[in-house]
Amino acid sequence: MDKKETTFSDRAKVGMIKWSLKHGETGSEDELLEYARANMKGVDHSSKVKKGIHSKYDSQGLISEEYNRRMKLKIARYYDIPFGNVSQEKINMYYNDINFGNKNVLEWKRAHLDNTFTEASAEEVEKGYSEYLSVRFQSSMLEYQNGYLRTKREWYHFNNIDQKLFCRSSWEIEFCKMCDGFLLDGTIQGISVPQRIKYFRSDIQQWRHYYPDFRVETNDSHFVVEIKPFFKCSDQTNKDKFQFANRKHGKKFVIVTENELKLEKLKKLFNGEEQWNS
Repeated sequence: MDKKETTFSDRAKVGMIKWSLKHGETGSEDELLEYARANMKGVDHSSKVKKGIHSKYDSQGLISEEYNRRMKLKIARYYDIPFGNVSQEKINMYYNDINFGNKNVLEWKRAHLDNTFTEASAEEVEKGYSEYLSVRFQSSMLEYQNGYLRTKREWYHFNNIDQKLFCRSSWEIEFCKMCDGFLLDGTIQGISVPQRIKYFRSDIQQWRHYYPDFRVETNDSHFVVEIKPFFKCSDQTNKDKFQFANRKHGKKFVIVTENELKLEKLKKLFNGEEQWNS
């Protein structure tokens, strides 16, 4: 049986001809293609990448400096400290943390929580660590942009409880103001950061984590609340998030759009007088 001949697109042929000409070959198109076909295999194209890196940083020393800078930035975010406070001791601590975490994930999570989790069960540690990550994620939004360049980012300090929550939009601030009033009249008993939710993002076929906005405690139940403009609810990524949030919380997961961000509607929801479909 004859060996199947490899075919090339017109664009590939143009590239092969240019490659042959660059290497000093002359002749017809067929001859240039034949030369490229015979000699392009085995070429170390990684040299182009190396050349690109060195053209950007000029020397191996600058490449090392850039690597160290990025590592320090990563550690600063990990421990939620200023970049200038990342010492060699902190770098060593980071590597110890990572190694410890790889060996014993549960104990590594427990080490990041306060003393109340010393004797806690695995389930309680998982819940506490999830809340810890959510709070740290919100706190980091003050110092790092994380894609929220066009939103309002500030803490809302509640008047009726000694607590503050981070808000990434004016709608979230408005929601907190309404909840402040609900705390005063007894409609709700508390508001906090909910646990993160693991979901499957269908467009990139990967698992990700989703952080809902608020967890509201009522007299006899609770709600996990997502504040979202109505036109964004149909985005595929948001639909993936909401699907897994519904699996975890059922009817306790509610999406508040501009249509529901009203005092009376929220009060009826938290009093159990209405049920919303999320």
